[in-house]
Amino acid sequence: MQEFGYVQGRDYIIEDRYADGELARLPALFQELVRIKSDVIVTGTTVGILDATRTTGTIPIVGASLTDPVSFGLAVSLAQPGGQVTGILGNVRQFGRKTDGTCA
Repeated sequence: MQEFGYVQGRDYIIEDRYADGELARLPALFQELVRIKSDVIVTGTTVGILDATRTTGTIPIVGASLTDPVSFGLAVSLAQPGGQVTGILGNVRQFGRKTDGTCA
């Protein structure tokens, strides 16, 4: 971000929250991020993405590791995902089709 002229604390704030392996803590953590009016939520697992989407319908969610977002109802299709979720799709070959490089 610094390379683009953004300064942490002035232009953006990163609010870290960790479940420490306790998935039951995720909903409360996401509720807190909604309460403080986060501009975006980044989460590392499909479980986290699903919990975040149940918590908010308006804040964009970035998944660091998506697995089959179409089957989980997180995207309409890989080519045209729509919705509030975006991220990095892991193991595209498992879906048995080519994509244009655009992932949900």
